Amino acid sequence: MSNVFGGEDDPRIGSRRGGGSAASPPTSSAGTPPPRSILDFKGMPGRAIFAEYNTATALAIPDTTVTIVQYDTVVLDTHSCVTTGAAWKYTAAQSGVLVGSVSAILDDTTTWAAVEVAELFLYKNGALNRGLFHRSDIVSGGASIYVLLTGSFSIYLATGDYIDIRMKQTSGGALALLNSAIWNWISLSMG
Repeated sequence: MSNVFGGEDDPRIGSRRGGGSAASPPTSSAGTPPPRSILDFKGMPGRAIFAEYNTATALAIPDTTVTIVQYDTVVLDTHSCVTTGAAWKYTAAQSGVLVGSVSAILDDTTTWAAVEVAELFLYKNGALNRGLFHRSDIVSGGASIYVLLTGSFSIYLATGDYIDIRMKQTSGGALALLNSAIWNWISLSMG
């Protein structure tokens, strides 16, 4: 029988789960199996939820419009928690603390001037939860520059809650993400 860490229980000492033997699953005093822990989610002992996505698409970020970043290329999604496309989101398959890191880079341009900003936000259930990165007074001075925005977070989600990452820039015109999956990515884990 597997223990909660994904290994086998030692038959010489019986089950480590508090009851029963190595040959039979533990039961409560009522004869029913105990509730599953986070580590036993969907009968997969020791398997945490993990999702990593990136994009190499030059997504246009309109001027002054908060826009969902579309990380559409799956690297790994253990529980199919991500919806891709214009309504990109991660939906919690179980309750717990979601830990994430994110990166997005605006393609090079010479149009940045004083008082212009680029920002990255975390949204929960469609509402702004917190800012992840704010860069202000970006001045290119005629030189072509990239603007990299990164952030990390931890947030409690109940089953069915969802998050997405949004970006805003105020350069005076639409700017595109650099078409590079190396710089545009998100990594999420729970459990």
